[in-house]
Amino acid sequence: MNSSSPPVKIYTAFAQSATTGYITQVPQTTTTPGAFSWTLGSGPETFLPVSSGGTPPLGNYFNGLMNQVSDNLRWINAGNIFAYDATYAANIGGYAKNAVLLMASGNGFWRSTVENNTVNPETGTPSAPATGWAVITPNTYPWSQITGAPNFTLESEFTGSNQSLVTNGYQKLPGGLILQWCQVPLTSVANQVSAVSFPIAFPNSTFNVQATVFDSTLNSGTSSNQILISTQNITLTGCNVVLGQNGGGPRNITVFIYAVGR
Repeated sequence: MNSSSPPVKIYTAFAQSATTGYITQVPQTTTTPGAFSWTLGSGPETFLPVSSGGTPPLGNYFNGLMNQVSDNLRWINAGNIFAYDATYAANIGGYAKNAVLLMASGNGFWRSTVENNTVNPETGTPSAPATGWAVITPNTYPWSQITGAPNFTLESEFTGSNQSLVTNGYQKLPGGLILQWCQVPLTSVANQVSAVSFPIAFPNSTFNVQATVFDSTLNSGTSSNQILISTQNITLTGCNVVLGQNGGGPRNITVFIYAVGR
């Protein structure tokens, strides 16, 4: 078949203008001599000579047959798709795999994912299709229909082993950036250098490390007893915190570290 040579489309169903008595809808079965049925077609009596007891095919049934067939073909030629039909599904033993049906809302399509499918797709929704059905809806696709069974979700990229939301913890971001924080309690602080280890090691680079001090024994401070803090020797695994001389004598403090890297 060549796509550049399509057949002539059907504009009018066969015998569309036939009047009463000249067209009869073809039944599934019949015992009327000369009539057509969907199970037998033209009965065996129509193949016998009249002289031998045969009955000629009845023209009104022929018109009815061609009318039903051509009316269906015209529907398809016009680009239409049928909606779910429970009676039809039962009569054919269920829709085949990959059969496509129009949604009752007219806003999309259902695609059967199994053979002999008798499940009503309208019991599902575009975001949660019924068992045995997938959704084909413009601009509305469930994640499972886009990628198959997903091996990740957006939430999992931030949770699980990618984060530890504790006092000394970290958060890994999908692009590779890592945020870390930790607390280091120090006692008898007076002009000293302390080593601080990050909760986890940065794989490649340490971009920035910030250190602050919380003084738990001093409710208010003056310029004469503030503790200055800085960092040095920054590596992938930690740094040194340098505490300046304070004017208030040894005190109990907590150093807070915030580090960014990848």
